[in-house]
Amino acid sequence: MKLITIIDMSEAIQSLIEQKLPFQLAYKISNIAEIIEKNQKFWQEKIQEIMKKYEVEGVEGISQESAVDFNKDVQELMDVEVNADIPKLDVKELEGVELTPRHVYLLKPLITN
Repeated sequence: MKLITIIDMSEAIQSLIEQKLPFQLAYKISNIAEIIEKNQKFWQEKIQEIMKKYEVEGVEGISQESAVDFNKDVQELMDVEVNADIPKLDVKELEGVELTPRHVYLLKPLITN
């Protein structure tokens, strides 16, 4: 699974963490949250390294010449394949759980039938 896919799931997992859930599902969600948090830290460290490499304070602070290389490095980071053993969520486990369509979309890589 790509790093960016894991990072994108954070919003949906955070919404689930705030809900009261059956124990098994809550335990699974907490394990998923730990994996996401670990990958978010990695993401943030690497983004900081890339920004430092190009001496960027914010996106507006990058020169036109450096923008292509900067974007390439960020895209490569987003495309990193992560070999995390992320627990899957069965559709039946999620019955009765309120999620927005956006959250379902973000969690699709983890949802099985």
